[in-house]
Amino acid sequence: MIERRKSALVLIIMAFLLAGTSAVALADDFFPLSEVRPGMTGYGRTVIKGSTIETFDVEIMGVLENQGLAHQLILVRVGGPVIEASGGIAQGMSGSPVYLDGKLLGALSYGYGFADHTIGLVTPIGAMLSILELVPGEVLTLQSPVVLNGQVYNAVALGPTTDPATLELIPVATPLLVSGMGPRGVARLQRLLADRNIVVRSAGAGSDDTFQAPLEPGSPLAVDLITGDIRAAALGTLTYLDPSGRFVAFGHPLTSRGNSNYVASYARILTTVQSIETPFKIGVPGANFGTILQDRQAGIAGQIGLSAKVIPVKVRVKDLDLQRRRDYSFSVIQDPALSVNLIDSAVLQAIDNTLDRIGPGTALMELSIYGEDLPAGGFTRRNLFFSSVDIAAVALSELYEALDLVLNNEFKEVEISEVSASIMVEQQRRTAKIEKARILNEPVYPGDTVEVEVTLRPWRQNPITRVVKLELPANIQPGEVTLTVRNGTYNGPTEDAEIDHADELEKPGKPDVPTDLKTKKADAATKTNAESLELLISDFVLREKNNQVIVEFYPALSYEPSEPDYPEALEIEAEEEVSIEAETEIEVEKPQDLAVETLREEFAATEYADDDYEVRGEKISASLDTEFVVEGTTSVSMFINAYVEPEPGEEIRDWSGVSIRYVEGY
Repeated sequence: MIERRKSALVLIIMAFLLAGTSAVALADDFFPLSEVRPGMTGYGRTVIKGSTIETFDVEIMGVLENQGLAHQLILVRVGGPVIEASGGIAQGMSGSPVYLDGKLLGALSYGYGFADHTIGLVTPIGAMLSILELVPGEVLTLQSPVVLNGQVYNAVALGPTTDPATLELIPVATPLLVSGMGPRGVARLQRLLADRNIVVRSAGAGSDDTFQAPLEPGSPLAVDLITGDIRAAALGTLTYLDPSGRFVAFGHPLTSRGNSNYVASYARILTTVQSIETPFKIGVPGANFGTILQDRQAGIAGQIGLSAKVIPVKVRVKDLDLQRRRDYSFSVIQDPALSVNLIDSAVLQAIDNTLDRIGPGTALMELSIYGEDLPAGGFTRRNLFFSSVDIAAVALSELYEALDLVLNNEFKEVEISEVSASIMVEQQRRTAKIEKARILNEPVYPGDTVEVEVTLRPWRQNPITRVVKLELPANIQPGEVTLTVRNGTYNGPTEDAEIDHADELEKPGKPDVPTDLKTKKADAATKTNAESLELLISDFVLREKNNQVIVEFYPALSYEPSEPDYPEALEIEAEEEVSIEAETEIEVEKPQDLAVETLREEFAATEYADDDYEVRGEKISASLDTEFVVEGTTSVSMFINAYVEPEPGEEIRDWSGVSIRYVEGY
């Protein structure tokens, strides 16, 4: 399959290169741009309803001079019954082929918003075949001025302009037809794709996976980002199809991804809606027929019969209150920049569809990601979530992070073979607050297993207790330590991963929402201390969970630290202190050690103090899973007693005054 893709891509690139360098190769089928003159007339081909291709009139108004762009553009006026019925150049007409003298000139690709919808730009076919980049916002000079509604224009801007003598044209927006999604899902996709000139529209008629129609210039074309129970497909028009099955469309980019991997599908147009802003087509995507391999400024290009790489996603949602379970199956394009948001949006919609509400609740999420390039072929993570406003959005926090971690990791490229998510949701609040803790088995000695009883108060219920067992190393330093007892909410690099559910979550400042859920960014996996993909995934899977009680402390080390590098001034002070003590003739045991100890105290209070100088060992911790999302923290003191070998018949007490046991041979 990979070799087929490579071969197809090589053929397409070769064809594009030949198209850009050989005028002879273009002569028979394509109208030379050099011969285009104002006043010439021709026709275009498109579908405004059903699958029947109709023609519309085209008049050449001028050619935009090349000023640093890879190609020129052609200013045209369109007309005729088809244009009157559509209300002008409509969203979804991008790629409609335009002909002069029966030869293909290019694709209708730009329109004039909020004004005359009969004025547009044509991307020359030569530029589309070579898929060279346009320069966004570039101003192009007309060979001769044009007059529209009494206004004289000397230039055209492909974007905003403040010059009254410059005509502002924008690419005809591409409608993204979405089925299986409600208003929230549609709005979310629109936010994600707004800067790509894509307008998300609900496809009320859904999709028709069996629909097929002959493909020819002017045929409607769907570019699928999501297929299956939930579907999202961009709608445009096929411009040119060669005998080998290679094709170009749109005349402008979809997402400007360059090398791309989108599913190409048939489409059927339901109707074309007139609008003051911009008319638009409403259609239904059909069966898949190929893959889009290139997405650049001059258009998109692909190959018929080639299967795109997709990520199969399986979702199971169970509403425990309604005793309702629903399964969803869909596929998302494999693209590091788009897949994460698309999967996240689709799974969010699956939860919304099942719950049929947006509100509070508790959710148990189990997510699995599989792939040949992943350690052990994949991994699974379970966690419990609570939200007082929107449980569906909060429950997806780790799904987004896991996908981003895998697809955008810094170690190697990973192709995901499957994503599965199982979510159980109930409206009841299952949280518990930590109230207090105590040690059950004092006195405590090195090597003991400490039993810490933690009192939890579930929401609106009587307190309960749970016991966390904490193992002490045999060589731990005796003395008093403070145990921290806290909830297990992940407190890692919260600024490094994004959820992008801000609009679905609680208002800023609500204590119910972890800060990281509102501040995560898409480069989560790029900032990590892990030294390999294996460790990166291990850190994610094994890190703390929301339903855990954590007991931890930092012990003192059982050895003396090495002397720090004190500043020169402090070294001099040490020498002076030693000499002063010597002159006083006072008996001082090991004066040098006392001087160093004094300097230690002074050093800790100066600007030279090093935070890492504190003599502490590695953290000792234990965790316990509960059936609640745990909240809060407390602490408890613990004294670690030393083992003392007594003289025969001698009664020994530990440092706290409690009688201790004698262990022979310890």
